[in-house]
Amino acid sequence: MTLLGGALERCKRAAALSGGSIVVGCSGGKDSLVTLDVIMRSRAFARVELLAMELVPDLDLFRKPVLRAAARYGVPVHFVPHWDTARLLKNAVLRPHIMGAEKLSRLRIKDIERAITKRTGITWFAYGERAADSIVRRIYTRECDGVQTEWHRLWPIWDWKKAEVLRYLKLRRIALPEKIGARMTNGVSLEPHVLAHIKKEHPDDYRKICEIFTWADAQVFRLERGDFDKPARASAEPEAKEGESEEERGARD
Repeated sequence: MTLLGGALERCKRAAALSGGSIVVGCSGGKDSLVTLDVIMRSRAFARVELLAMELVPDLDLFRKPVLRAAARYGVPVHFVPHWDTARLLKNAVLRPHIMGAEKLSRLRIKDIERAITKRTGITWFAYGERAADSIVRRIYTRECDGVQTEWHRLWPIWDWKKAEVLRYLKLRRIALPEKIGARMTNGVSLEPHVLAHIKKEHPDDYRKICEIFTWADAQVFRLERGDFDKPARASAEPEAKEGESEEERGARD
């Protein structure tokens, strides 16, 4: 069976289990765009809606590709705060402490899914995670061949490689997402290279980021000064990535 054939077959399996309804996580990145197109191409689902989790509300850089995808297929989209936002505010990442923030509950992807299920009645979710992304993703997507019945999750392209994703986008004439920062990523985050790119190329969005993460400019200043290119001292503890959470480091639970 071809890669596309396998992805379409997973969609049909998930549709039979879900009753024909699914919410697709869409970030506007290449993997989520291919996932959405494969799901729509399968014609297995009578009802498809999108879930877009925003680190900062109303960023054009994030919203435009998501809205373009929603318009292409004529499906509704739910913009909600990213589940990791609570951790960033609780721990005062790139911003002063908020009074009472220590009482904020840490959220997980499941919490967002429960809220969307309450809003839509849909219990199944699809994501563009691929085994090639990390060893953890390889484990939890491969063992169920992309259809996790207990979690109500579908990963239709879990066994695709990056080159195959890019080839599919080209063949289907789906616009490639913007490359962000020196590391050429697709997502919006608080990484120094990402912030520097947004500040230069999307100043209006950068101002919106700085309204919430008021010390974001310090990241860009340190990057321009060369701090992130210097080797860390042997005695220094490793610095955690901004925006990275325990859940993202491990399997979705």
